[in-house]
Amino acid sequence: MQGLGHDATKGTRIGEASNPGPGPKLLQQLLGGLDIKSILRDLLKQLLQEVASGQSGPRKRKKKHRNKLSRALGGSGATPNDEPRNPAPSAPAPKGAGKDKGKGKGKGSGKGDGWTPVVRKQRSLGDFALRSQDWNSPIFKPSELGAKLDGLADGDTLRGIVLVQSDDEFASISSVLRGCPKPHKMLLLRPSSEEGSQRVPGQVGDRLTFRNLAVATFCSSNSSGEMPQFQGSSGSDAKPLKVKITESAVLYVRLSKLYCDPKLWASFERAAAKEALQWAACRHVQALDSFSWSREKGKAGDSEQFFGLLRVAKKDIGPLLSSSGQQGVFVSAPRGLPDAAACEVAWVDRAPKEKPKDYLERVTRVSSAHGLALSNMRLGWRRPLDKDEVPVRVWNVTDVPREWDHCAVADLLGTAFVDPVILSHRWAKKAITYRFKAKVKAGGDRDVVPLICEHLGANVTLWASLAPPRKQPTFVKPVYTHSVPVVKAADTPEIPTETVAVPTAKTQDEDGKDQSQSKQAKQEVRQFPSDLKLVDCPRDGNCVLHAFSKALKHFRDEDRHPRILRAELVTHLLKHERYSREWDRLDPKGQPCSDFKAYCSMIEKDSTYLGELEIAALSHICHLKTVVIPQGLDFQPAAYNAREKKVAVLWFTPGHIDLALPKDNGTQYPETYTKVTQGPVGALRAGGGSRAASSEVSSCATPLRKRAASVVSGSSGRAKVAATKSIAAQGS
Repeated sequence: MQGLGHDATKGTRIGEASNPGPGPKLLQQLLGGLDIKSILRDLLKQLLQEVASGQSGPRKRKKKHRNKLSRALGGSGATPNDEPRNPAPSAPAPKGAGKDKGKGKGKGSGKGDGWTPVVRKQRSLGDFALRSQDWNSPIFKPSELGAKLDGLADGDTLRGIVLVQSDDEFASISSVLRGCPKPHKMLLLRPSSEEGSQRVPGQVGDRLTFRNLAVATFCSSNSSGEMPQFQGSSGSDAKPLKVKITESAVLYVRLSKLYCDPKLWASFERAAAKEALQWAACRHVQALDSFSWSREKGKAGDSEQFFGLLRVAKKDIGPLLSSSGQQGVFVSAPRGLPDAAACEVAWVDRAPKEKPKDYLERVTRVSSAHGLALSNMRLGWRRPLDKDEVPVRVWNVTDVPREWDHCAVADLLGTAFVDPVILSHRWAKKAITYRFKAKVKAGGDRDVVPLICEHLGANVTLWASLAPPRKQPTFVKPVYTHSVPVVKAADTPEIPTETVAVPTAKTQDEDGKDQSQSKQAKQEVRQFPSDLKLVDCPRDGNCVLHAFSKALKHFRDEDRHPRILRAELVTHLLKHERYSREWDRLDPKGQPCSDFKAYCSMIEKDSTYLGELEIAALSHICHLKTVVIPQGLDFQPAAYNAREKKVAVLWFTPGHIDLALPKDNGTQYPETYTKVTQGPVGALRAGGGSRAASSEVSSCATPLRKRAASVVSGSSGRAKVAATKSIAAQGS
């Protein structure tokens, strides 16, 4: 019997007014397993986060819906109707165009700028292999060597190169070649980092590279011909070139912003290493290297400088040190460098309200052949020391007992030093360190001196050592140098030299016999240039004026008497204030003089000496570039008023000036003389009264450029004053 159903909703549509569907109890039963509160809480939290970040809810949900759909389609990341998500890169939009500019810090690196970063993968290029175009013999693989030896025809010699990759393979091939009776000349190469390995070119893939390889030669007694060698090498009989090693030294170089020209400072900012080489080249020195450059700035901001190292040949140390201070570039040698002359620095104080450039010019006028020194923006000139002279230096003596006072320390220092002056002291935990200034009594210039004393019944040795320079708070910024160019030194006239006897008053030995010429002091001097013609000037004390008068007559056809030139010179010196700043504050007799007008009145008199200041002024008056060539080797040829095109060359012998004209009596000098650009040397003196008449006004060549028995160095009154003037020794 079939059962009957009595469901009232069977066959009807639920949701109509007559059939509202299941009641609330049935809906609660269906949703009873879901946590509605937690679901709503998560949705509200997500909605608040979207509002806070500025994103709209529908767009986020749409994107989420799209991501779900893409995962359902297989994880392609795009719906069937969507465009590709990573389109082809297009040209970058101009600056400021578009709303999405990216959020990256770098320009063009943010998202949405149209650029895609690409990193090229390093592909494996294979092993190192030799190139056939580099060798004059074939290259064999180790596996081919046996077949090549077997197929060798009678009377032939197997020549080639074999590269192996391991020591075992090298030993195996070496055994094969040693035991082979057939004629062969082979080179066997293997990688090696041992001493004696050679750098050999080859390739890795298609790239040229070099490897260190050990080279072994195998040559049978019945072989003929040459050994395999690199293409383009000389034959086996050719001797290798013996390279002459240039002895060099490192000098310190400083460029002070306070004393240099703004254009030179700007050029150092662009390339400090290159400009340092160029500065040395203008002074006829070809530096070998320039490195370790940095930019230093004082903590107070009142001083700024470039500091670097310059490597030069030892023969160029003297000329470069003598140029120290020119254009605000200061050169110094490390302490103890045997090729640099021993000097001490005479510091010159800066006058109140004196401009830095005027300060530099004033110190340059009293400088020596060893140039200027710079320390904490203070300038000084280097005074060369005599053979047995010891300089005054600043010292530290440590571990002094705390029970001692200054008098006890001074007594101890007096046993080994001359006139010690205690400057300061510093307390330590159990002892005191004293800083003092003095010079050593015996033993020459040293950096440490023992001090032996008795303390509490026991012998104690204290040590005095040179005090290090005071550290100034500075900020240092390294200046990176990628490559250093080769800058050729400026041409200088190549003038042959000769050795002459130095004139001395005493020409007899101790027994009263005449001293032979070979026993007299000799010195190397320049010969008069063979491509010039010497024009003698009268030795009446006005030789400088005679030389300029003859030069004007020859080059400009002007008649100007030496007396007229002297009057014009005095007027010119008084008219231009810069000459008073460049003046060395000494009168013609070498005595201190503070009045420039009084000095001009002295040189206004006939037969009074004229120096470098007057030669520079006469060059401007006559509109000539004056090149002075000294007979002595104290300094290089120098140029005055170098901007003028018309050149006049003067020949400088002890205390006298002559005119040197072109050999063909024309108006054009050889190019080596016209290219001389080195500035004033601050030491030239010529003319003056007769030596027999007055020794005080005698002509003086280089009063401050002190060298042993130089024929261009005289002992005038000015020299004596410079030698005896009080100086403050350099502290370090």
